[in-house]
Amino acid sequence: AAPRLKLIQKIGVGVNTIDLDAARARGIAVCNMPGTNSRAVAEMTLLLMLAALRRLAALDAATRRGEGWAAGPRWQERYGELGGRTVGLVGYGAVPRLLAPALAALGAKVLYTARAPKTDAVGAFRALPDLLAESDVVSLHVPLMPETERMIDAKAVARMKPGAILVNTARGGLVDEAALIAALRTGRLG
Repeated sequence: AAPRLKLIQKIGVGVNTIDLDAARARGIAVCNMPGTNSRAVAEMTLLLMLAALRRLAALDAATRRGEGWAAGPRWQERYGELGGRTVGLVGYGAVPRLLAPALAALGAKVLYTARAPKTDAVGAFRALPDLLAESDVVSLHVPLMPETERMIDAKAVARMKPGAILVNTARGGLVDEAALIAALRTGRLG
């Protein structure tokens, strides 16, 4: 619809939402901007971890019904903290590099997996199966490519600790939705 279009510029890293073949066929350059939103994504990831551990959605709903503060200890028993938990970062690019020090500062044990160990990483390297088995919280930070599509499938979920929390601020296609829904319905994931 834009016959004079010369450039598609994507804020962030992923270009998987752009029809690269169509752009190439029309001679349209496609560019991304790695790192431009890394801090925002790292902060959102931390927010989602804390919200899940603190059961923010349920507490908000109860408060809006007038039950929140009155519920008292009933809610406090269900809260979790990052301190003392193991957080596994799948991928170690710009976002995990910002996130890992914050997690460590909050008292979490940080694990990560990547194509190869990083000499400057905050945390300990693990192969993905081991990271899944050891982590209380698993956070995804890899691009969506054929080799990562549905990397969190039923087998991966089965490796995770019962009640583990999965945070995905990367790409939806990294997770097999049917496997995730099954795990949530059975209580396998938190």
